[in-house]
Amino acid sequence: MEQPDITEFSIGPDKVLIAGDRVIIYAAQAMTEWTVREFRRPPIFFRDKKYYLIRISWPAIINKQ
Repeated sequence: MEQPDITEFSIGPDKVLIAGDRVIIYAAQAMTEWTVREFRRPPIFFRDKKYYLIRISWPAIINKQ
């Protein structure tokens, strides 16, 4: 399976990764208004494309070396 190209950039203090059809956001603060739903999922529009929230992991665990 071929790995998608990854585009990485910052929006304020947050880091955004775009990999294929996925957007991953490493947010500095919890986005408490975003909830994971199985039904009636609200769309999230980003750069003229539509996405759905599938997972929230907060706080992020980062290994420092």
